[in-house]
Order: sequence, then C-alpha cells, then structure tokens
Amino acid sequence: MDTSETYIKMADCPEIQEGHTPAEGDWLVNTSAIGGTHLFVNYLEQKDDNKADWSLLVEDYCPSHLIWLPRQDQLQEMVGQWTTVELFGLFCVWFRSKVDKMMTSTGGTNPFITGEQLWLAFVMKEKHGKAWTGKDWVNA
Repeated sequence: MDTSETYIKMADCPEIQEGHTPAEGDWLVNTSAIGGTHLFVNYLEQKDDNKADWSLLVEDYCPSHLIWLPRQDQLQEMVGQWTTVELFGLFCVWFRSKVDKMMTSTGGTNPFITGEQLWLAFVMKEKHGKAWTGKDWVNA
C-alpha cells in the first residue's frame, strides 16, 4: 500500500475524497499528527463483542484531517463499467500514450512510482478529465 507523501497529496482531492464513507479495509491518514508525522490506520469494523476491538472510530481521529488512500482494487472499481480485461486494455493504452510522453519529457523518469499512483492518475483522467502535474491536478 502506497503511503508516500506524493500519494497522500494525489489522493487529497475532492474528486476522490467527497462521498467516500470509510469501510473495512480502508487506509486513512491523519494529517494533523504532531511533529509532521502521519498516523496511518487500516479501518476495521468490530465484528462482535467477543473479538478484540480493532475498530477505528473515525470521529475520534479529527475527521477533517483524515485522507482516504484508495487501494488499487478500489481505484479499479471506480472505473468499473468495463470487464477486467477491457479495463486493463484501456489502462495499457492510456499508459503507453500518456506516461511514455511524460517519461520522454522528463528524461526517462516515470512520474508515478507505484501502482496506486498510476491507477489514481488513470481514474482522474477517465472520470474527471484531469492530469497530475507532479504538484496538483489540472484539467487535461
């Protein structure tokens, strides 16, 4: 799971955050931590009273400072109107056309380090017509 500063910044946008309700297995980061460090939590719901309470009460963690970090499978679901094979094909076409150009313009450096960063960029392009500049999302 990507918990890098870059991915946190990429995921911290209204297109991704608005309307999301924390669910079991979600990764959240609390950006209000003291000393510039972050608290990462994997959201788990308590299943019954007999198990240890690993639940995260989002309200206790300053919800205005929580950023949801979508997993790769969640990102793929966001553009899920296609079958897995079709989606992978579209992703490959996007990757070859956009990321190859970005790598050429940056001297061969891939601007996206992880699968989550790549898929988030793909989601933002497909659903919202935006591209990552390395600092923020802009209309593509």
